Amino acid sequence: MQFLTKTFHFCAAHQYGHENWSDKKNVDTFGADAQVHGHNYTLEVTVRGEINPDTGFIVDLTHLKDVVNTNIITKLDHSQIEKDILWFEDKQPSSENLVVFIW
Repeated sequence: MQFLTKTFHFCAAHQYGHENWSDKKNVDTFGADAQVHGHNYTLEVTVRGEINPDTGFIVDLTHLKDVVNTNIITKLDHSQIEKDILWFEDKQPSSENLVVFIW
């Protein structure tokens, strides 16, 4: 069994907070992250499998790139995560929730 990892990059902004909390409570809880701020993210996608003896590939990288770009990167890149992506409507745009969204 072989593994292959492809790295992708995207930029996105987010803001932690609860609309029903006061500004003070949001700042007390989330600090500077209660303000809109951005990150440059790195996403590593690892696939595993047997190498196809005819192609020498585990996976067709063009297909993998198309799938990741269509389903993840184009949705997240240059977004404000909690405002632009419906899935985050009732969730904090944390790294943990971002992983769940991507998975």
